[in-house]
Amino acid sequence: TEDGTEDGTEDGTEDGTEDGTEDGGPAIGVSPPIVSEGDTITVDGDGFEPGETVVIEYRDANGNTWEQEVQADDEGNFTAEWTVPAGVASGALEITATADSGEAAETVRVIAIALEHAELPRQAEQIGYGSGYEPGTEVRGYMNSVPSLDLGTQVADADGNVTFTWQIPADAVVNTHTFSLEADGYPDQSVQFEVILDPAADPGADDDALPGTGVDSLAMVGAAGLLLLLGVGVAVGAARLRQNES
Repeated sequence: TEDGTEDGTEDGTEDGTEDGTEDGGPAIGVSPPIVSEGDTITVDGDGFEPGETVVIEYRDANGNTWEQEVQADDEGNFTAEWTVPAGVASGALEITATADSGEAAETVRVIAIALEHAELPRQAEQIGYGSGYEPGTEVRGYMNSVPSLDLGTQVADADGNVTFTWQIPADAVVNTHTFSLEADGYPDQSVQFEVILDPAADPGADDDALPGTGVDSLAMVGAAGLLLLLGVGVAVGAARLRQNES
């Protein structure tokens, strides 16, 4: 009885408790796996002590850190949401949840897109950038507008960056255009820019300036109306003069 109880208690209960605790320690899951500025990351934790405080640290590729605190529920679980802030570095974003009972970590990837020029005239050179990709990723670029341009494919360098350089077409519409990036396994990215008139390079710039044309037309209509009224007045005066003479 002694041996059976002791062996059963020590070996069975003790081993079972220790192994179970170790195997079921703190863990976190994060989603989505790839994000950009403004996206929301959801962190789900389990295996923590019920009611304990958990500190979640977010560390970007440049070493910048952000923290938030959450409390584990009665079952040792938690769910936290965090919005990716402006200025976060592209690349790996390490997420670590730490509490008295232990810690757990996961990583998501931050990608970004940018342009050299927010606005530029036709036939000027535009440069588009993509960052945060896994090195070696094939990334395709587009200018989505009228006309639409396939900018070809670039391979992400050792830092996960790609660069696209192209000339704005001479027949590009004076309006808002979009530069976009696509890659397998990654969300599509896009950013807008404006194609504007350049009087020095566009001989027909005045013809395209619709607001200015509208004002000039209005002035012409007003002048024509004034001349018409003057003409009517002269005709009426002449008629009265002839009537008086007769």
